[in-house]
Amino acid sequence: MDYVETEKNGGQQLEAYTGFAAVYDIFMDNVPYEEWGEYIHSLLKDRGIEDGILLDLGCGTGTMTEKLADYGYDMIGVDNSEDMLELAMEKRMESGKDILYLLQDMREFELYGTVRAIVSVCDSVNYITEPEELEEVFRLVNNYLDPKGVFLFDFNTVYKYKEVMGDTVIAEDRGECSFIWDNFYYEEERINEYDLTLFIQEDASEDLYRRYQETHYQRGYTLEEMKELLGDQYEAYLASFEQKTRQGLRVNTAKIAPETFRQKADISLECVPWCENGFAFDEKQTVTKHPYYYAGLYYVQEPSAMIPASHLPVEPGDFVLDLCAAPGGKATELGAKLKGKGMLLANDISNSRAKGLLKNLELFGISNLFVSSEESDKLKKAYPAYFDKILIDAPCSGEGMFRRDKAMVKDWLQKGPDYYVPIQRKLLLDAADMLKKGGMLLYSTCTFSVKENEENIAYLLQERPDMELLMPEWDEYFSHGKKEGFENCIRIFPHLAPGEGHFAALLGKRTDGEGQSKKYLKKPAKSKKTPVSDLKDCPEFAVFMQQITKPLSGKTEVQKERIYLLPEGTKIERGIRYLRTGLYFGDQKKKRFEPSQVLAMCLKAEDFKKSVSFKGDDERVIRYLKGETLDLSDTEAENEKGWVLVCVDGYGLGWGKAAGGTLKNKYYAGWRMQS
Repeated sequence: MDYVETEKNGGQQLEAYTGFAAVYDIFMDNVPYEEWGEYIHSLLKDRGIEDGILLDLGCGTGTMTEKLADYGYDMIGVDNSEDMLELAMEKRMESGKDILYLLQDMREFELYGTVRAIVSVCDSVNYITEPEELEEVFRLVNNYLDPKGVFLFDFNTVYKYKEVMGDTVIAEDRGECSFIWDNFYYEEERINEYDLTLFIQEDASEDLYRRYQETHYQRGYTLEEMKELLGDQYEAYLASFEQKTRQGLRVNTAKIAPETFRQKADISLECVPWCENGFAFDEKQTVTKHPYYYAGLYYVQEPSAMIPASHLPVEPGDFVLDLCAAPGGKATELGAKLKGKGMLLANDISNSRAKGLLKNLELFGISNLFVSSEESDKLKKAYPAYFDKILIDAPCSGEGMFRRDKAMVKDWLQKGPDYYVPIQRKLLLDAADMLKKGGMLLYSTCTFSVKENEENIAYLLQERPDMELLMPEWDEYFSHGKKEGFENCIRIFPHLAPGEGHFAALLGKRTDGEGQSKKYLKKPAKSKKTPVSDLKDCPEFAVFMQQITKPLSGKTEVQKERIYLLPEGTKIERGIRYLRTGLYFGDQKKKRFEPSQVLAMCLKAEDFKKSVSFKGDDERVIRYLKGETLDLSDTEAENEKGWVLVCVDGYGLGWGKAAGGTLKNKYYAGWRMQS
């Protein structure tokens, strides 16, 4: 017999089975896969898991994966051996089963979503020789399990390695292949080493065999150790799924202080630790029917989603871009932080979503805003090195939200990280080009994927050397980034924090770099809009403006019949699809002026000379929000004629026209409360 030789050290990198893969199934023919599969299925069935997605962790050549697929489960197989997975995929071609195989290390595996159960058999976990790394595996298992999901695994104990296997030599000849198994057990380290020598026939006619050598390391664990490693995190994660998902709201600090809101609103609230104006509430409370919601005093938002905007240090006077802004949860907070100074450009590529974004910003009373619906590369050309602060809440695979919204699970099967990464990287590069030197950019997703998170940040830093990763404000509930060198990134896990899954990274543009490419620099286009001062046929507007006591600054322009106030220092760029440019004052109709609903949302009772303010529990508030005509008391009607600002507890709701003790309702029909 002739032979050629190949060596392989499996070590602790879980790269074993390179040569063994070809004959693995031959030497494993004594494993009762049928019985094991039936037993696993019975355990899952007893726990109500009879269908859905299952993960086979350390799937090898896919024998057990195929068996479980026979029971009707949608299977995913993960293994770190490319050779083993090649054989698994050959089985898949023969069976025709729809099985997804992923080449991944179980210590850092990533899925596109959660699964109903995870199975790991044939002592795969023993290849994790460091308890800390095994704990990380268990943590990842926790993250990817559905509520009440099950993790089934086996492992070799210390007793088996010491008493059964020990220091022995095993040899077996199967004709076309044979092996020598030389086993050593190191009691002090509890490490089992076996040197595997394989002889695999390559050419039967010439009696040629190839010799392979592999060294494998496994660690023996006791049952007590396993329970300890699973311990706190496992139980905590399971407990998190027994709890209801957290509902939250974020107070509009441009209108009301958080503590004042808590005192005024009849809503039971609990503080969100990482957002000073964020609160959680019981889902039994109906907060979207409260008059304060219609006054724009708060935005309903999941607690972990409050992290991005709260951790981008926006200051009054900043020029700010929210690149993927719809539906407005982050943009409303950024706008509130500006306190009417500077400018917010809120953009979303979807025109229909941008319309919803616009409504939420107007409801919040954000006056210094532009809203657009454009591709990032068009914005980059229009606004080079323009913004002080930029937020990218990027479209993503959404793994962190699966616990909250099960409908999203379907999407990851079609659009996983590989679909979103190119989109995210383009957004990052374009945003970096729109950032001023010394500016800050915050990138966030609601997914667990390292590809969509830390690896994207690494890509940005490579492509834009003038960008650097900063350390944001930290909270005890935050977890650090998973990739070395990216510890400053924020991660939220649902079993470690009162929220869903989220990621955020704060970056800055250094002042010592070259900065923005000069090819994009150009002079802004001159606006052709007519200044309001040139209007001679709308005297009502001048009279109306005298009623406003709140200081307003900027450039007033007329677009067709509409009058706008543009934030100071801003420009309207040609070629950009805007939905709003500045504060919409109202409409001039011949010699008449009619104020907008948007303007009312920017005012309080003291900001307009003619106003009527109802108590929050006054039944007329609800009637007004439904569009009904109201009766005013003698006191209320005494000095009120013409346009009147209607308020609840002093906060603007909309307009009315008063005459003879009656208030004609001018609340915008599209915003009315539905019964």
